[in-house]
Amino acid sequence: MTLHIPDDLAKQLADQASAAGVDYEAFVVSQLRASVSQAKASQQADLNEVLSPVREAFEQSGMTEDEAVELFEQEKHAMRRGE
Repeated sequence: MTLHIPDDLAKQLADQASAAGVDYEAFVVSQLRASVSQAKASQQADLNEVLSPVREAFEQSGMTEDEAVELFEQEKHAMRRGE
């Protein structure tokens, strides 16, 4: 894979790699990995935030997991029938 890194960014990365005492390429790869991991964690946090009210409502409902699955299945089929 070839990736063009603008000169100003390449210099910043090289300076940071040097300051950390690591190889330039290894430093860039570690920064990419960290960025991807951080993005994945952020997406997971967003999903947890969105699902939080649903989880709370489920807990307060007293339904079992099987009952909730059945309810969702019934609602899904009703929506498909246009009800």
